[in-house]
Amino acid sequence: MCGEITLRALEPEDLEILYQWENDTTLWSCSDTRTPLSRYNLKEYINTSHLDINVSGQVRFVAEIDGVAVGFADLFDYDAHNRRAGVGILVYDKELRGKGIGSAILMKLCEYARAVLSLHQLSASVSEHNVASLRLFERCGFERCGYKKEWRLNGSQWENVIDLQLLFFNSFLNSFTNITGLSSSLIVDNSFSSFSLVVGFVNRPAFSMDAIFTLSAIGLQAHYNLFW
Repeated sequence: MCGEITLRALEPEDLEILYQWENDTTLWSCSDTRTPLSRYNLKEYINTSHLDINVSGQVRFVAEIDGVAVGFADLFDYDAHNRRAGVGILVYDKELRGKGIGSAILMKLCEYARAVLSLHQLSASVSEHNVASLRLFERCGFERCGYKKEWRLNGSQWENVIDLQLLFFNSFLNSFTNITGLSSSLIVDNSFSSFSLVVGFVNRPAFSMDAIFTLSAIGLQAHYNLFW
């Protein structure tokens, strides 16, 4: 399956997909689900999904490729004052995992959180054994910030959990350095009304001055349009 990833709101027609995916017990270890959800409960959930995130504290998107639902993207524990939220994604079909779809979904969700909700940061908690998810979040700029021992009980086994954070300013600087091979630092005044990007070479003598200015422009754009 190939095509552009889009995120859209839940629709009444998503009831059966929601019913199947939410009741897949193989996914429960990654969530707080412990009991099956009825179609009635899920229908009520869809009916209230239009509520503003300031009211509900969460928002769920359906991720699609060429009009076909492939997963979910969630923001939860929304804190308007501290401008932060938790994040979670799902690519349901195992055959579609490992193909960059999860990264594309997460990047779209991060852009929505930054550009539309004006969030300062996002956070996620991932079981230590879930190496694929850890790599996915780290590819998208999240950094490890905490470690919880025996935090989740999966069957009869306790699992350690790694906390990750995405600070949008830090992500911009890291992405700029990774993409260009240049060192960079951002100088911002307290009001965020002005800033300057300081760029230096890091074993990259091939860049011309024109290229530096071009990359600086891309970097500044990346700060305001993360991952794009």
